[in-house]
Amino acid sequence: MPFVKLDCCILNSTLWFARDAREVFITALLMAEPREFADDVPQLHTRSLEPTGWMVPAGWYGFVEAAGIGIISRAKVDEHAGFDALDALGSPEAESRSSEYEGRRLVRVNGGYIVLNYMRYRERDYTGAERSKRYRERLAASRRDATASRRDITQAEAEAEAEAEAEAEAEKDLSASARTNTALLVTKIKTPRQKSAGYNAEFLAFWSDYPKRIGKAAAWKSWQKLAPTEETIAAIHIALSWQKPSDQWNKDHGQYQPNPATYLNQHRWEDEPPTPTRYVPNVAHRAGSIMAAAERVIARRREP
Repeated sequence: MPFVKLDCCILNSTLWFARDAREVFITALLMAEPREFADDVPQLHTRSLEPTGWMVPAGWYGFVEAAGIGIISRAKVDEHAGFDALDALGSPEAESRSSEYEGRRLVRVNGGYIVLNYMRYRERDYTGAERSKRYRERLAASRRDATASRRDITQAEAEAEAEAEAEAEAEKDLSASARTNTALLVTKIKTPRQKSAGYNAEFLAFWSDYPKRIGKAAAWKSWQKLAPTEETIAAIHIALSWQKPSDQWNKDHGQYQPNPATYLNQHRWEDEPPTPTRYVPNVAHRAGSIMAAAERVIARRREP
């Protein structure tokens, strides 16, 4: 049976105060299994086969391979009340705490029902922020100790030394692919956009960096829909630097590694590192200094 995580924030949601909808949703959550949909899927009405006009974006979700009456029966809810609950769970909710999917939670599609936020809450790590905070505190303490042991060095000398060390680390530690991606980001800021076969330079940089290169046309469509800013593009590449070697993306031969279109549709660059103690030392806390150092190195190489 698949692992199911029931997020504690459900206690503060509007769903918790609607008893029938709550029973039906939790039952569907227990029946769901992870499944990836490569293309957008049309939502169907709960009491007919007519489409509602809303599309489920391509991506990973929890899929319940059952009819509505099957979920209702297992939830031990009255049939009429159960279908009313399914209607409510599949409809937009203005008072929902999350604007994602316009507040929809459980929608009917061909073959069953989709639990929309299944994968996001399944992979959420509430302890990551605290672990990251402790690591930063230890790192700050070690830097203070190092500074105290070198009191004879002036502030200007210390800053120059730190800058030189950052540039050396940027040259030594970044892999060839990481240097290429950083160069593309810096070049994008300094040069006009260029297109190749309909794709712009920023998308091609993302496609080159992404490890699972399938569905390029769908990914390009999602990229155009997203219309990412420079800050978002930088955040995507930084997130990929810890996501690609992560256990979540590499377990079961990469079974749960999302397609590029799925990654963009679900804003997966906003995920938190599942094990900060493993990734933060190499990426997160040095991201700013490495990017700055790499930019200085590239600028020097362009000088006549």
